Amino acid sequence: MKVLFTKETDPVWIAAKKIEMQSDDGCFSPSEIATFLDIDQYESSIKLQNLGERGLAAKIDNELQKPNKKDERWCLISLPITVNNEYEVLAIFGDYYLILSDASAKPFGNEPVLIHTFCFKIIDSDKPTFWQKTSEYGEINYCLSEWNKPGFFEDYHDGIEKVKDQFWKDLESYFPDTWQERKCP
Repeated sequence: MKVLFTKETDPVWIAAKKIEMQSDDGCFSPSEIATFLDIDQYESSIKLQNLGERGLAAKIDNELQKPNKKDERWCLISLPITVNNEYEVLAIFGDYYLILSDASAKPFGNEPVLIHTFCFKIIDSDKPTFWQKTSEYGEINYCLSEWNKPGFFEDYHDGIEKVKDQFWKDLESYFPDTWQERKCP
């Protein structure tokens, strides 16, 4: 399965990006979004929460806000992949694709990351036959059975060598094109 990263096409994300670029603190507020999109502040707040739930924006802690900003502040989260690049989907967890971050991503390139499906256009919708379909907490997941063990990716990101080695061996076996492209360990 292959997808094209198209970034966010949501009008709220686009508005937030424009406001963020002009802001003195690099952030934006629900009221700024509401004004920019000509919607009420309640709707703006709901839309920003939705961006947050998709991992595309985060609310800044009140203690970190500048004192002159009374409205809550948000910022967009930078994603470790490149717009208009194709990515092989390594697994699907609910509404998120598991892909490898760009090799050049700092500080952690070539790492498995979850990114909301909304950010992608499907290029090839064929799911690998070796994916195991599971359901957990009402979400449908598709992945290798080896990767579906509780805590597998937490252990990977905690740097447990045995798990990292297993991931890269599986990547080489099941996703040889991506493995070859990345020339990973």
